[in-house]
Amino acid sequence: MKLDKFVYILTLLYVISVISVKVLPPLIFLLLSFIGVYIAIKDRINPFKTKQIKVFSWITIIYFFIMVCSVALSNEPSNDWTHLSRKIQFLFAPFLAVVLYKYPIKLQSLIKSIKIGTIFASSIVLIQYILGGLGRLSGMYNPNSFADMLSLLIIFSIIDIANENRKNYSLSLLALLFGAMAIILSGARGSILSFIILIVIFMLLMSQLASFARKRIFFTGLLALVVLFGFASYTRGIYARVDLAQKQISKWENGENRTNAVGIRLEMYKAGIIAFTHSPWIGYGYRNANIVASRYASKSTKKSMQHYTHLHNEIITNMVSAGAVGLMALMLMYLCPIFLAIEAIKQNYKTHYALMVIFLTVGYMLLGMTHGMLEWEYENSFFLYFLAIGMVELSRSNIETKTHA
Repeated sequence: MKLDKFVYILTLLYVISVISVKVLPPLIFLLLSFIGVYIAIKDRINPFKTKQIKVFSWITIIYFFIMVCSVALSNEPSNDWTHLSRKIQFLFAPFLAVVLYKYPIKLQSLIKSIKIGTIFASSIVLIQYILGGLGRLSGMYNPNSFADMLSLLIIFSIIDIANENRKNYSLSLLALLFGAMAIILSGARGSILSFIILIVIFMLLMSQLASFARKRIFFTGLLALVVLFGFASYTRGIYARVDLAQKQISKWENGENRTNAVGIRLEMYKAGIIAFTHSPWIGYGYRNANIVASRYASKSTKKSMQHYTHLHNEIITNMVSAGAVGLMALMLMYLCPIFLAIEAIKQNYKTHYALMVIFLTVGYMLLGMTHGMLEWEYENSFFLYFLAIGMVELSRSNIETKTHA
């Protein structure tokens, strides 16, 4: 099999299996990265100098080395270099970009694969529910991680609805329908709230960019909200969890119970910010955030907080782990792609990729308010894979536009 066909199969297989087969996606990510190393050597492509991929390569490698420095410069006795294996995708990300630069994915193939992946992953959860599954259903994944990535896949699957024929639009609606029900069954409150915000942003932004299809856009967005709230009312599970969250917030405010699911998170946020003020520049080292923050928490929550691997807020976790430098590296990785996407939209080129980049980065910022979005290899590879696709294509188009101009 020729290398280009092999890469094509791998890239689409990643999208289809990304939130349904737990082990496969990170392995595909690393395999593609190794292929990228081979291509870079063979074709003499330097990911840090090649115009189409150098921005992506620099922002990801900077983030990785800031995490390395946070461990190297920290005096915490709990420092463990092996924890950096969870960030290894950022080290290999520039070579993933080399593959996508050399063998670009066709937009329609990408979107169709996203739809199939969304339907496939959601179907697993719906089958679990039909067979009598109890609790928070999410296939092979942690419910929060599953719902986080699924909410973004749903948005990606409907990103071209303004131009789709009836057949493709029907597939988009099916992905939307299945995906919305699966998110409810996951019971992930933060993911559901973020998904609602993303759907509203989707309707407002898309209606401006594709005014000729406003009726279809608003119908799709409203359908998502109706299915979401309708299925939530039918199952009642998420409403019970929202009610429980309100009660737990009240208990935390009154000092009655700070070790419940919501109380411990609020305690993490408070203690994490205090810890950051005591070492604002370099932090305490990657994966030390919870241990350090627990020193500034109430006595009842110290031990509970140490059992977690992050502070359930990506920004606060980075602030405590790597200080202001780590926060700047994180913001660079989030905001730089957004600026590139906005410029692409202004120039009216490859808006689908621009929208994908915007929803991906904004989604990770929203979802990261209640979860650790860059703490697991699954969510890391998801972020880097779709960011690489979007940024490589936008940079490629930007260069081509300037050349023709």
